[in-house]
Amino acid sequence: MMVPFMGPEAEQMNFHAIARHVAFATILTGAAPLWADPLLSVAGTMDASEDYAVVLDALDAIDADATNLTLYWDLMAPDGAYAPDPDWPAIANLIYPAADLQVSLNIAVVDMVADRRPVALQQRAFSDPEVIAAFDEFLTTVMAAMPDVTFTSIGIGNEVDGYLDDVTIDEYAVFFAAASDTIHRLAPEVPVGMTVTWDGLEDNPQIQALAALGDVWMINYYPLTPEFQARDPRNTAADLVDMLAMAGRKPVFLTEAGYPSGGCGASEAMQLAFVQQVDQFAAANAAKMPLVTYVWLHDLSEESVTAYADYYGNPSECFSAFLGTLGLRSHTGRDKAAYSWLRNR
Repeated sequence: MMVPFMGPEAEQMNFHAIARHVAFATILTGAAPLWADPLLSVAGTMDASEDYAVVLDALDAIDADATNLTLYWDLMAPDGAYAPDPDWPAIANLIYPAADLQVSLNIAVVDMVADRRPVALQQRAFSDPEVIAAFDEFLTTVMAAMPDVTFTSIGIGNEVDGYLDDVTIDEYAVFFAAASDTIHRLAPEVPVGMTVTWDGLEDNPQIQALAALGDVWMINYYPLTPEFQARDPRNTAADLVDMLAMAGRKPVFLTEAGYPSGGCGASEAMQLAFVQQVDQFAAANAAKMPLVTYVWLHDLSEESVTAYADYYGNPSECFSAFLGTLGLRSHTGRDKAAYSWLRNR
């Protein structure tokens, strides 16, 4: 189950931070490009201080290369016209280049349980020329607002396997092809894909075929049972091997990787074991798994956990425990074992 970083009830950021600048270019030429080391990315949720400078400092302390940014089409252009409030692209362009952070961008046309197109477009097929033209205009405006940002990748749709059905999958494939062409025109060096869950991929040939349309496979990975009980983290490497086998010659980007530190079978020690397995596997397979994004940096507040549980329509205690303990640090800013290991490794 994916939870977006900048969702409808996301905590507001306090953007009072100045840091450094660096550039990075991902060159994609058909075959898997060669990365010397995997990029370390962490979703930068805030702690109780609500000061984003704390986030930047904590990311810097573990030498993070990137963070993520999710933009919802319906929130960015509620009436069809581009009118972001807050203006996340402008904020990202101000903060992340100066903070030496690349950005893994996802534009949530769909988001697991919801159609996130502007309301006026939601009754149309994804393949409708009007939808495609509107998204082309939207993408062009978004990209123009972030001229200084270096992107690790751009995803079109978030956990699309949770929303699409047998009919809309084919429509979405047409939409994705057009959106991908637009991004390749605007940012030809940036790989494009769509995020899917590992659970949704494993036994679904239709979703596998859809994911394969991207330049890279973008997989969100949380080793949980359907009841949100934590699975044994010792099985992590086997899952990652299966991902690489499924993707064939294309790289796998772990666009989200997370493990709770409490509740329903989880612990900080198990979260540490998960992070160690993912980190070590990616380091040994950097050409095939060049990006890992851990979710999250800080645990969410109780209010945010409640808002996300409502959004996803899941009132179970295990789901809330999962959401509330995913952070590498507590909501009060205490380092958990996994964060300490990343900092000292």
